[in-house]
Amino acid sequence: MELTTLGGQFFIPPLDFFQRKKSGTRISLAGTRCYLGGNLEHTDAKPWRPILKNRLTSIGVSCLSPTETMFEGQQAETPEFRAELLKNRELGNLQLVHESMRPIIQRDLRAIDLCDFCIFRIETDKPTWGTVHEIVVANQQKKPIFIAAGDKGKIPLWLLGLLKPSYFYDDIEEVVAKLFAINVGKVLVDSGRWRILKDEFRKGQKEESICGFCQDTFYPDWETDLSLDMPWEPEEPEGIFLNVGGDFR
Repeated sequence: MELTTLGGQFFIPPLDFFQRKKSGTRISLAGTRCYLGGNLEHTDAKPWRPILKNRLTSIGVSCLSPTETMFEGQQAETPEFRAELLKNRELGNLQLVHESMRPIIQRDLRAIDLCDFCIFRIETDKPTWGTVHEIVVANQQKKPIFIAAGDKGKIPLWLLGLLKPSYFYDDIEEVVAKLFAINVGKVLVDSGRWRILKDEFRKGQKEESICGFCQDTFYPDWETDLSLDMPWEPEEPEGIFLNVGGDFR
């Protein structure tokens, strides 16, 4: 086997490395968890999370939302609570705001730890520091990411450099259509990102993924299409790395 170079080092790929690059996987989403991220402090959007939650629940997906009480002992983030935070910020009580926001950040990032994939809805004309933080963390954890970006011509340059263009969608409906197509096996997924538990270890049952809608009318007329998620290149390839001196890393 020939040695290839990767990052200035010699790389000996595992035997199935080149075969895995072009492979895709059929999965059911029943019993999986999805995190719903998006603008909270600066937004004019109508509530979208409850509608999306109902759609995903129909195929057995549990949704983790920062607008809901997800954890035991969690401080409910009510409009009154947020108004109090904004008031204290204006008054200069920054330490108090810090102490209130810190557990909220920890909670939302923990939800990303627990989820199997993430959906983010961004408003490109409004600042959203928390959502960007969550996107970065989700990407570092190699979570499957779906971003409803609206006008793709206004996607922040930094996000376009961080994420593949295929992660961005026009709206939530396009994201839902893609997920439903994945769920029925019309679209294969990259096993390098999708780390789904076996059926017996999931909360739901595989049969729950069968939806009552007519496939011909509810789903786009897609054939099984690997190109939607290409290229199948593991971002952190497994194998043996050797430096110039020949020592194992």
